[in-house]
Amino acid sequence: MELRLHKNARTTPAARTEIAASAEGVSALARRYGLGRRHGVGNPRDPLPKEAKAPVKVFKDYAPGFLHMDVKYLPQMEDETKRRYLFVAIDRATRWVYLEVKEDKTARGARTF
Repeated sequence: MELRLHKNARTTPAARTEIAASAEGVSALARRYGLGRRHGVGNPRDPLPKEAKAPVKVFKDYAPGFLHMDVKYLPQMEDETKRRYLFVAIDRATRWVYLEVKEDKTARGARTF
C-alpha cells in the first residue's frame, strides 16, 4: 500500500500512534517530532477539537388541562377499502395520551373524538 502524505505534513500515521502511546511530556514530544502548539492544538495526543455537547432540552411546564391534538393519516392496509385516521390528544401537564382510530376526519368525527 502506498502512503501519500500532504507536502506540509509533519507526522505520519506511525508517528501519531507513537505520540498517542507515549508517556513523555507534551513539550518533549513536540521537540522530538518538530511540532509546535499552533492552531489551537494544545496536546499532540489530542489533535482534534472536542465536539460540543448539545444542551439538554427540557419540556416547557404547562398548566393541567392544556391539550395538544393531532390527526395522522394511517396507511391503507391490503384488507381495507379506504384510508383511516388516527386522532391523538396529549395532556401537556401529565403527558397522558388518548387516541382513537376514525374512518373519516370530518368535523363530526373530531367532535366525537
